[in-house]
Amino acid sequence: MEITKGQEMWHSKVFRFMNSTVCLVLAFSILTYTQWFVMAFVGMVYKFDALIYYYGIRFIYHEWNKKTVTLIYGSAILYPLLFGLACLYIYDKLRDKKVVLNLFFLWGFVCGTSVFCAQAISGALGAGEYNSPFYSNVAVLFAWWHLPHFANYVLTLPFLALLGYFAVNYARPFIMFSYSYSKVNKVDRRRNYFFETAMLPFFPGAVLCMYISFPWNVWIQGVQLATMFVGLCISWYALFYIEVMKDDVLRYKSLQQPAYVLGIAMIAFVIYLKYTFGEMHLGLVD
Repeated sequence: MEITKGQEMWHSKVFRFMNSTVCLVLAFSILTYTQWFVMAFVGMVYKFDALIYYYGIRFIYHEWNKKTVTLIYGSAILYPLLFGLACLYIYDKLRDKKVVLNLFFLWGFVCGTSVFCAQAISGALGAGEYNSPFYSNVAVLFAWWHLPHFANYVLTLPFLALLGYFAVNYARPFIMFSYSYSKVNKVDRRRNYFFETAMLPFFPGAVLCMYISFPWNVWIQGVQLATMFVGLCISWYALFYIEVMKDDVLRYKSLQQPAYVLGIAMIAFVIYLKYTFGEMHLGLVD
């Protein structure tokens, strides 16, 4: 990393932007695909065979009842939260090791918690509407539980409150990555660093995430990504109240350098899913 007269060089910002974009894409995509595998493995317990594609999951055995629907689709609802909290735990344990991989775990926390909260929104939009593009996961549970429509919307309120709580806690870890305390010692500088490291990479990252899983339900994924962006906006605003001390700054100079391994991993991941994955059968029936 090079500094000229106290200012960060333009290519240093570009590398930080690219590293963050790659970490977001990997975190969101891995969350999406492992979520389908979790559903498939839970389904296997009840002898449900599943076909997993790069864009979704389809169950073959369809003797559904309220118990199997709740457990299989409930696992998909709960998994993003567990994924996000696990990533936060790993980040917290490894953050003193100044490697770009920790930015992946931080994005994993953001993606997991945002997707968890977003499911309530898509569920309320798709409840009882079997042909709706939002009829998935939470909406399926709402339908099987025969909840009245107003209850579907009321149940989104605690999820939105939880999103606000998580969003306030997104900001501090991002600005702690700063390579210098002077980059984040004032409100405008903290917001600028957060914008460059989290909000700006979100836009190309979101486009790549949509491309990777296309033609998976773009409406649901759109709600998830929009919810994530709202969370990032809340974080940006919350930086007015969030301060970091000089000793809190982790000084990650590695973020300003190209992370070739993560970039190659993302390219290989996309090629594998889009062009060689095909389908995977998980179940007890051949």
